[in-house]
Amino acid sequence: MVQNVILVFFRRRLSQRPAVEELESRNILKQKNDQSEQEERREIKQRLNRKLNQRPTVDELRDRKILIRFSDYVEVAKAQDYDRRADKPWTRLSASDKCRRGRMWCRGSGVRSPVSAG
Repeated sequence: MVQNVILVFFRRRLSQRPAVEELESRNILKQKNDQSEQEERREIKQRLNRKLNQRPTVDELRDRKILIRFSDYVEVAKAQDYDRRADKPWTRLSASDKCRRGRMWCRGSGVRSPVSAG
């Protein structure tokens, strides 16, 4: 009984499946022609290689002001190397500690911003 129900279900599903011609027309199922596919791929590779070979060098791009360096427009100074993984005590503060420090900071500053003074 259960097998018959399953068989009927699958037969119904298979009968609703689109035909091969319909799949090919929608470009879902490709026609099996390996030679033409390989030829298309070869043409695409040649076209891409030609484009890569014709692209300008880095020096040419710099001369045409297309490729610029950050340091050409901004003064860059040497910075001292230090360990950025050092201990960060503020990462261990609890929520109540953060609130307490915030309140102390607000009370201690005595200067209100123009926005909050409104």
